[in-house]
Amino acid sequence: MSCFKSEIRFIITSLNFNLELQYHDQDISLIAKAIDKFRKRNPNTPVGEGCWLVKYLIVKYLQHHRDYKNRKDKNNKNKNTEESEEGKKKSIHFTL
Repeated sequence: MSCFKSEIRFIITSLNFNLELQYHDQDISLIAKAIDKFRKRNPNTPVGEGCWLVKYLIVKYLQHHRDYKNRKDKNNKNKNTEESEEGKKKSIHFTL
C-alpha cells in the first residue's frame, strides 16, 4: 500500500492538483487523468470496480496534506503568540 501512496503523491504533484480543495471540489478531469496515469504506471494493480482504490488514495492524500498544513499553521501561530507575550514581559521588566 505504501508504494501506491508514493505513486499517488507523484501523480498529484505532477498534475498540479489544488491541495487546498477537498476531493469533491477538485476538477473531475484532473481526477480522471490521475486515474489514467496510475493505471498506466501500474498495469498489474487491481484497482477495483470504479477505480475505488485510486480514488480512496487521492482522498486520503488530500486530507493528510490539509491536516499537515493546518497543524503546521497552528503551531506557528502558537509560537508567535508565545514570543510576543515574552517580548511584552521583557519590555515591562526593563521599563520598571
